[in-house]
Amino acid sequence: MTSICQYALDIFRKLPEGVDALAFIAGGCFRSFYDGTPVKDYDLFFASHADWELACGFFRINPEFTETTGDGEGTYPSFKRENEPAFNLIGFRFHRSVRDLAESFDFTCVAVAAEMVEPGVVQVFQHPEFVSDASGHLLNFQNLQHIDRVERRVSRYEAYGYRKSKSFLAKLPQCHSIPRSSSGGDY
Repeated sequence: MTSICQYALDIFRKLPEGVDALAFIAGGCFRSFYDGTPVKDYDLFFASHADWELACGFFRINPEFTETTGDGEGTYPSFKRENEPAFNLIGFRFHRSVRDLAESFDFTCVAVAAEMVEPGVVQVFQHPEFVSDASGHLLNFQNLQHIDRVERRVSRYEAYGYRKSKSFLAKLPQCHSIPRSSSGGDY
C-alpha cells in the first residue's frame, strides 16, 4: 500500500510549478485515501493571502488547467486538469503550519495536512485518531461548530457511509450554542 506521504507527494507533483512550495494539502482527499471513497477534489490552503494570490496566478497561466470557479466562490477558486479532480485554492482562512491547519478541522476523520518541505520530501501532520476514524467511517469532533454547519457536513459524510460515534452524539447538543460567526463558514 502507498504511504500517506507518498500519496501526498503524488498530489504535489500534479500542481503547476511553484505551487508546491506555497500550498498545504489537507482534508477530504486524505480521508478518501483511507475510507476508499473517490477523491472529489484537492483542497489547497496557504500561510498568507500573498501566497494564495501567487498560487492562483500560477494556475491561471498554466495552459493545462481550466478555471472552474463558480459564481460567488472568489475566495476559493477551482482549477481542473482534464480527467482529474479539481484543485480548490482556499483563500479565506490562512494557517501558519500543517499542524495549525490539521488542528483547525471540525472532524477527526479529516484532521490531516501535508506540506512539501523540500523537493521530493513531504511532511504530514494528523490527528491521532485520523486514520482509525477515516478507515472506520466514524465521525468524532475535533472542534465544535455551529449546528447548521455540522448538520450540513454530517449529511455529506453519511452519504459516504460515516456514522456518528457515541462521543459525537454526546457533544452534538453543544453545537446549538456555538455562534455561526465562529464556525468555519460555508466551507
